Amino acid sequence: MKNFKKIISFVVFCSLIFTSFSGVFATESKSLDFQKKIEELKDYKDDDFVDAIIKLKKQVDVSKIKDAVKKENVNASKEEIQNEIRKDMVDKSIKLKEDSQKSIIEILECGKKDGNVKNYQQFFIINCVNTVCKKEVLVKISKRSDVEKICINKKVKIPKLPNNVPEDRNALYSMEKKHVPWNLKMISADKAQKEVENFNNDVVVAIIDSGVDGNHPAIKNNYRGNDKNLKRYSWYNVVTEKTGDKEEPYDDRGHGTHVCGTILGQRENSLLGVCPSAKWMAVKVFDSNG
Repeated sequence: MKNFKKIISFVVFCSLIFTSFSGVFATESKSLDFQKKIEELKDYKDDDFVDAIIKLKKQVDVSKIKDAVKKENVNASKEEIQNEIRKDMVDKSIKLKEDSQKSIIEILECGKKDGNVKNYQQFFIINCVNTVCKKEVLVKISKRSDVEKICINKKVKIPKLPNNVPEDRNALYSMEKKHVPWNLKMISADKAQKEVENFNNDVVVAIIDSGVDGNHPAIKNNYRGNDKNLKRYSWYNVVTEKTGDKEEPYDDRGHGTHVCGTILGQRENSLLGVCPSAKWMAVKVFDSNG
């Protein structure tokens, strides 16, 4: 009987010890989890104002949307299905933003009243919020289970070019026959274009770079903003904060134009870009200094 009591006592003792430890381990684990979320903030003090991006875990499930739209539109054309997918993605992204960011916005609104939050802006393509607030506010938000991470909203600079001379591609042009540059031959771009010659759906590519020269002969006809109804939504300059209806696309470094040409550049008797039938829109995120 005494031995039985000893065994019971030992079991109870162990259960208390390990239960206590498991609580400690769980607390440490949670602490480490939120510390990882704010790793980029380690050099800031609690009362420092930080320009940060709060990214939420929940994002729109693109694959699920595609599958659902295809099932609901069995008899629709590829173009109609693609347009419906795009519309559904935007609608669901906006709905997700409204539902999932609500309580975080409430925290930021309270912070504005207390002087701990300067401003904030909500986004929906990626489910996130950009805010300028004190580090202590971000630490509080990082402990939420629905927050994936908090990043510094920092400027990125590209290396300064020694000579900003546009690339001369005249050597690629041939009046005798359509010239296909070696790089496009390597990826069979010319063959791919033949396969989609009768495909009517417009592909729109967004160039997020140093801008795009809207007057460049190889790409000017492909600008989506040539349609007056889409002009406003086809160009945005982060530097001047102007849209396509207020400013014509330009590029003061040349890199964005080069990229655009590689994607869809075209000229009579010469294949320049991978997909010359595509349209382009652009966001200028670098100024002349990078």
